[in-house]
Amino acid sequence: MHQRRVQVAHCRDFMLMIEEDMKRALREMSEGLPVAMEPLGRRDSEEQLHAVVVSSPTVHPSRPKKRKRLAAEEVAEPLLSPWTSLVPKSEFTNLDQRLHQEIATFVDFVQQTPQEKTARDNLLAVLQKLLRTRFPKCELKLHGSTVTDLSLPGADIDMILVTPKEMSRPEQKDALHKIAHAVKTALLADHALVLHRARVPIVKFKTLPEYGSLSVDIGINNTEGLRVTELVKAYMSTMPCLRPLVLAVKTFLSQRGLSNPAVGGLGSYAITCMVLSFLQLNPSGRPTDYLEKPMANQSLGMLFSDFLFYYGLKFPYTTSYISVTSGKLLPKESAQWITVAPDSPAALVIQCLVNPENDVTRPTFRIDEVREAFKVAFATILALPVKDESLLGSLLSLRESKLQEREHIHALVDSGTLSSGSASPPSVASRTMVESPRRRERDDEQPEERVAKRAKMEADEEPVDVPYRSESGAASSLRSLEVDPAEEEVQECPATSQPEPSVTGCHVSISGSSTPLREGEDEDGRPREGMRVR
Repeated sequence: MHQRRVQVAHCRDFMLMIEEDMKRALREMSEGLPVAMEPLGRRDSEEQLHAVVVSSPTVHPSRPKKRKRLAAEEVAEPLLSPWTSLVPKSEFTNLDQRLHQEIATFVDFVQQTPQEKTARDNLLAVLQKLLRTRFPKCELKLHGSTVTDLSLPGADIDMILVTPKEMSRPEQKDALHKIAHAVKTALLADHALVLHRARVPIVKFKTLPEYGSLSVDIGINNTEGLRVTELVKAYMSTMPCLRPLVLAVKTFLSQRGLSNPAVGGLGSYAITCMVLSFLQLNPSGRPTDYLEKPMANQSLGMLFSDFLFYYGLKFPYTTSYISVTSGKLLPKESAQWITVAPDSPAALVIQCLVNPENDVTRPTFRIDEVREAFKVAFATILALPVKDESLLGSLLSLRESKLQEREHIHALVDSGTLSSGSASPPSVASRTMVESPRRRERDDEQPEERVAKRAKMEADEEPVDVPYRSESGAASSLRSLEVDPAEEEVQECPATSQPEPSVTGCHVSISGSSTPLREGEDEDGRPREGMRVR
């Protein structure tokens, strides 16, 4: 109780600082003065952190090239919290109970639905069949948050192509390009991006709408990812709080554009390790039952607030790193594998679960923004009254496009129109014919229109009679060599006044027989007029 009062006191001071800073900024803006906001610095004590307010996101000075990419990622999109209407209507005696109920409702809403699992399994089967034609005896496996059930709606599906033998870096690059070509040739996706320079080379693509518009990442022989997946599943079986907290933190950071390592944020693996370490250490000293039986004790809200306070205000970023394997924090100076830039001594370092000398958060250079987001969220929760319609509505939201993708998948699966691929991938020539405007125009025509168009074309043509004798010896005439209607429309030739070439050594089928003809002679060897082909 005493610790809770201390947290509330700290929060009250922090909120007063925010209010004073905002009043000063508004006053200076009204007077036409430039607004100077103090940037966030890396400080070691809670008291110093409370005395600073961040006015704008801080981009790490050692990564100037990332700024342009970061700006492209930040696209305004509506954020929705549809689960807030599903929270049971009941009287809550305190803030923690209300937070717990909202988090529990949120977790039920974002978990994978049966339709999403069906679309995922269908795509896995299609890709497995497709890639085995290029890589015999290979196996395509799922890994990551899709397998551990820690994924959010619209999240990437991580896959690994396991081949019989190991591949060098150049061989992996070549294989990834083959996968990209196969995916586009089979009409699974319009585009595929090969990231062969990444630490773990992958190919990224998004399937066409008929497959569910699923985002996919495929790597090659990344056995480390498979081992991490199994370890996380083992931790989840003994930590019932792990999944709800990971989903809540991932959504919180994703809403703020801080969940993508490619732009300096925290990835799913890093977030999972942070929650694991938090539950191992229990820095707020909560009763064991709160961690082992969160639903019975309604403790999810309390633990979420503790997580925000711990990583926003209390965690020793400068001196320590996270080691889930050891179950504790270890000093940075004791690990020779840690390479921290001189201008970022407070960078977050997390030891990999399977590779002890790998820093999971090496791509993360926006940790200052993450810390500030945690700090502000903790202050926001404590400042909200219990009777508000929603406590987490402003903190946990999903992008509208992700919810629309889920609805699209549900419609495909429920209507039975989810594509399961073709027996064999179409060739490049057939793709060109299918996608050509001429072919689409012909497919849109009605049969009557096609017959009338064919008759008009024949009426406009000037027939050329070619005398021949049938098997019965009766004289007849052959208007012209028949051409398949499909071939005639695709392979149109412009009219010309030049003399047309004569046919030499061709075969004309008459009543099922085939007779070779020589130039200047009919089938009986008699001289005749030259045969022309239109």
